[in-house]
Amino acid sequence: SNKLLVEFVSYILVVSQLSGQKRRSFNLRLVYPGAIFVDPARRPIGLIAEDILHELIHQILWTSWAINHDSFTKDHWSDLIVSPFTGNARPLPVLAQALCIYNAASLFHLSCLSRAPKCEHSLLRLMELKNGLPVLLGRIKERGRSHPAIAQIISIVENSYAFPV
Repeated sequence: SNKLLVEFVSYILVVSQLSGQKRRSFNLRLVYPGAIFVDPARRPIGLIAEDILHELIHQILWTSWAINHDSFTKDHWSDLIVSPFTGNARPLPVLAQALCIYNAASLFHLSCLSRAPKCEHSLLRLMELKNGLPVLLGRIKERGRSHPAIAQIISIVENSYAFPV
């Protein structure tokens, strides 16, 4: 919601072509809380909005985990899971955040399509999300239920799941 954006983000900074990087947006976690960096070059507005949503959720989760002292052990950080979206192996806490982000992105694009049913970038992105999200949910559920913060993310996603079974 707009309220969350205002509460957690003070700055949305436009950066120009992140020199050879695949990512289109980033944040600096707790080093610079409240700042989101976005490269809008050659992207439809709906995907730029998804980038902002993506970084907003990271900001909320990193801050919440720090405030609540959600201690992840070395085992959590060394438990690598392969993302069905990128093919990269990432630590369990990072992909738990990705699960929340991709579900929110799915809900965002479903909302866009309810207003503009022929929005091509939302249709294409939603197909990609619909293919990968159930796989990611299964992988996170298999490995993350024992940690309270990750179990909470699983519960939130299951209760708002964009693609009901």
